[in-house]
Amino acid sequence: MPKEKSKPQRATPPLEVDPNQYYSIAETSAILRQCRAQTYKDFHADRLVGFKKGRRTYVLGKEIIRASAAHASNVLTLGESAVA
Repeated sequence: MPKEKSKPQRATPPLEVDPNQYYSIAETSAILRQCRAQTYKDFHADRLVGFKKGRRTYVLGKEIIRASAAHASNVLTLGESAVA
């Protein structure tokens, strides 16, 4: 019998983001509910502040919280202007 291909594991977002913990790009994108490519774009455009260690990129939890709050306020602003 041919082997079934296993699906890649996705990072499951934590219920609570610790502001003093570093998160990988996969974890960050899962928390922010956006694709990894968008998370990398945000990192390179300085919308997310983090650091690289070798080939890996890490983002501090307080930056994720800040980005999440900024995203929520942008969505509310866009929604309010569309309704008005």
